[in-house]
Amino acid sequence: ACARARRICKPLEVLEAVEDEDTEASDDDSTPSQERTLPPSAWARTCCRETGGALGNYTEMLRIYESMDRLETPEGAELLLKIAKAKFDNGELEGAFFDCAEACRIREHAGLSAPCDGPELMKSIGVARGQRGDLDGQLEAYLQARRLREFAGTLETPEGAVLLVGVGLAKGAGGDFDGKLEALMEALRIRECTGSLETLDGALLLTAIAHARGQQRDVSGELEAYATARRIRERVGALETAAGASLLTSIGKARFQQGDARGALKAFAEARKIRECTGTAATLDSALLTVQVGLAKSELGDLAGALESFREARRIHECTGTLETSDGANLMSSIGSACHRCGDLTGALQSYAEARRIRERTGTLETPKGVSLLTSLGSVRNSRGDLEGALAAHAEASWIRKRTGLVETPDAAKLLTAIGKLSIQRKDVNGALKAYADARRIHEQTGTYETADCADLLQQVGVAKGRSGDLLGKLNAYMEARRIRERTGTLETLEGASLAQAIGFAHLQGGALRTTLEAYAEAQGILERVGQLETELGVDLLMNIGKVRAEQGNLEGALKAYTEAIHIYEKIGTLESPNGAELLTYIGIVKAQRGDSGGYEAYERALRIRRTTGTLETPEGGRLLLHLSDAKGARGDIQGQLEAQAEARLIRLRTGVLRSL
Repeated sequence: ACARARRICKPLEVLEAVEDEDTEASDDDSTPSQERTLPPSAWARTCCRETGGALGNYTEMLRIYESMDRLETPEGAELLLKIAKAKFDNGELEGAFFDCAEACRIREHAGLSAPCDGPELMKSIGVARGQRGDLDGQLEAYLQARRLREFAGTLETPEGAVLLVGVGLAKGAGGDFDGKLEALMEALRIRECTGSLETLDGALLLTAIAHARGQQRDVSGELEAYATARRIRERVGALETAAGASLLTSIGKARFQQGDARGALKAFAEARKIRECTGTAATLDSALLTVQVGLAKSELGDLAGALESFREARRIHECTGTLETSDGANLMSSIGSACHRCGDLTGALQSYAEARRIRERTGTLETPKGVSLLTSLGSVRNSRGDLEGALAAHAEASWIRKRTGLVETPDAAKLLTAIGKLSIQRKDVNGALKAYADARRIHEQTGTYETADCADLLQQVGVAKGRSGDLLGKLNAYMEARRIRERTGTLETLEGASLAQAIGFAHLQGGALRTTLEAYAEAQGILERVGQLETELGVDLLMNIGKVRAEQGNLEGALKAYTEAIHIYEKIGTLESPNGAELLTYIGIVKAQRGDSGGYEAYERALRIRRTTGTLETPEGGRLLLHLSDAKGARGDIQGQLEAQAEARLIRLRTGVLRSL
C-alpha cells in the first residue's frame, strides 16, 4: 500500500507543477474578449506550455486512476479535462473532444456543474475543426459547448452570446438557414438582457443577423439589422474603419437587391470615402466595392460610368494579384455584360472569353457562376448572328448543370427557356417545345411556377405553339402567363406590356378585332404607367393599334394612333429610320383611303428615308413604291406612276416577293 501510494504521489506532484504553470500562463495571457481573436492553439497554450511532457504524465495518471477505479470521480474528471487541453494543443482534436465531453459527463453524474473552462475548450475545438473544413464536427463541438453552458447556467452571458453566434454560423455553413437565424436571434436576446448589445460585438452580431435575413430573402429585415449595426458602430467610434466600410458595402448591396440603386450608390460612396481615409482603397475588398458601384450605375442606365468603375476594379485586382480568381472572373463577366448592353459585341466577347479562361484556370467553370457565364456568352454570340455558337454555349452550360447536380433548379429552367428561344430561331419548333416542357416541369417541381420567370416561359410556349399552327394553344399559354403576372404583381412592367401586346396579336390571328384592341389598350396603359410609351416599344404598339383600327374601317382612329407614333419618333429622334419609313407608309395608306392628298407627301418622305438608309431594296421598300405609284396616278402623273411600278417590280423580283403581287 505504501508503494502504491508512492507511485500515486509522483504523478500528483507533477500535476500540481503543471497546474502552477497553467496559472502563470493564464495570468499573463489575454482577456476573454481578446481570446476570441487568437488562434485556437494560442488559447490552449495558456493552459499548458510544455504539452508533450504534460500529456505523457497525464496519460500515466489516467492509467493509475483507471486501475484504482477513480476515473469516475471529480478528480478523474479534472484529469480528463487536463488531458483534453493537452491533446488540443497537440492538434489531437478528436481525442480532445472525447476527453472533454467525458470529463463533463462525469461531473454531471456526480451532481457537479460543468468545469468553468469546459465550454471554452469545447468552443475552441469547434473553431479548430472548422478551420480544418470539418463543418459537422464544428457544429457538434459548438452544440456540446452550448449544452455545458446551459448546465452551468452561463449561457445567458455575453460569452454565451458569442458561442451562439458560432452555432448560428456553423448551421448556416451547413445550409440550415432557419437554424442559423434562430441561434443568432437567441444571441441577440441575451445581449439585450445583459446590456451588452451596444458594443462592437453587438454590432458584429447584428451584421450576422442581417446576412441571415438576406439569405432568407427578407431584405427589409436585413436592412433594419444593418441600420442598427451602423448606429452602434457610429456610437462606439468604429464606423470609419475597414470593417465599417464593409458594413456600408453590405448595406448598399441590400438596397440594390431591394431595387434602390440610387440608395445603394449613396452607401457605396460613403464606403469608398472610408476606404480612402483608412488606406484600404487598393485592396480586394475595395475592388469588390467598386464592382458593386459599377453594377448600380449599370442598373440606372449609366453604362459609361459602369464601365469606368469596372475598369478601375480591374486595375485594383491586377495590382493586388487577384484578377486570376473567381472574383476576377465575376468582374470580367460584368464588363462583358456592360459591353453587350452598349452594343460593343466584340468587347463583350473578349471579356467573356477572359472570364472563361480565368474560370478554367481556377477550376470554377463547373459552378453556378460558370453556367451563368456560358449563358451570357451564348447571348452575345446570338446577337452577332452566330446561332450555332450560341446553342453550343447553352448546351455546355446545360451539361455542367447535369454534371454538378444543378438540373432541377429554377436557374436550370431559365437556361432551358433560353435554349428553347434559340431553337425557335433555328426553326426547330419541336426542340423548343421539348425544352419548354422540361423547364415547366422544373418550375412545378421546385415551387416556382407562380413566378415572373415562369410567366416568361409560358409566353415563349405560346410563341412556339403559334409557330406549330396551334393558335388556341398559343392564346391559352399567353393567358396563363398573364394570370401569373397579375397574381405576382408583375403585369405592370415592360414584360407585362409585351405579353399584353402578344395576347392582342393572338386574338388578331383569330379574327377577333375587338378583343385585339382591348389587349392592345391594356398594353398601352401599362406602358404609360411605367413611363415607357415614348419608346420604340410604344411606337410599335401604336402602329399595331392603327392597323387594327384601319381594318375595322376606323380611319380616323388609325390616323390618330399613327400620328401619336410619329410624334414619339420625332421626340426620340428616330423618325429617320427604316421603322420611321414604315410608319410613314401606313400614314400614307390611311390618308389615301380618306382621299387626303397628304398621303402622297407621306410616301415621298418615306421614300427619301429608305433611300438614305439604304433600305429601299427590301420587300417593304417595294411595297412603298407600289403605293407611291397609285398616289402618282391619282395626281395624274402617269409617267411617274409607271416608273414607280417598274422600280417596285424590279425590287420585289430581286427580293423574291414578286409573286405576292
